[in-house]
Amino acid sequence: MSDPEPCRMKHTEDPEEQRDPMEESEESEELSEVEEESEELSEVEEESEELSEVEEESEELSEVKEESEELSEVEEESEELSEVKEESEELSKVEEESEELSEVKEESEELSEVEEESEELSEVKEESEELSEVKEESEELMK
Repeated sequence: MSDPEPCRMKHTEDPEEQRDPMEESEESEELSEVEEESEELSEVEEESEELSEVEEESEELSEVKEESEELSEVEEESEELSEVKEESEELSKVEEESEELSEVKEESEELSEVEEESEELSEVKEESEELSEVKEESEELMK
């Protein structure tokens, strides 16, 4: 049997359960919007986490950069110290050479004195030889 009033609501259906299709469409749109916002929020949270990670990495890089700069300063100081060490070694060598030159100078002065004495001795020897000759001549004359 067919229903004599198909367009009418059946008495067994609850009128509150039936919804207006426009109302359902609006609710569906609102639900879609909420879902989209939820997805966007999830994306924003992920991006925020990524940003936090990037910030941490940036801080670590800054620390590494500072350490690298400190290391460069230490290397420069080390090079300067090496140069100072080399200069100090050169100065020590110069001081040693200066001492050696002083000793050579003293020896040279002593040698000069010895040469003077030798010249004096040569003169004395010559005088002695002359005196010996004179003595011999005198002895011969005395004979």
